[in-house]
Amino acid sequence: MATLNVQLPNGWADQPVAGFPHIAALTRPAGGVVSIDLESGAFAAGVCVPDRHSPRLSNYEAGASLAQLVGTATAWLNKVMTHSAAGTRDG
Repeated sequence: MATLNVQLPNGWADQPVAGFPHIAALTRPAGGVVSIDLESGAFAAGVCVPDRHSPRLSNYEAGASLAQLVGTATAWLNKVMTHSAAGTRDG
């Protein structure tokens, strides 16, 4: 399990992803999960291993902080879930 040494947004929780120690799955308090690949900086909705087509923090490998990656991924999921709840698909 990936151990995050970073403050999560209020109400968010991390959960283990068995067999994938480089993946952090963060659960949103209002529902929804974002999985973050801590090696590549990629993230995707759901409990999964983000692939090469997933959004990513482009400068993560160049030294962006873990806090920046978590902030970007959680903000992205909030936006996706808000648009989904409103019935829109742009995001």
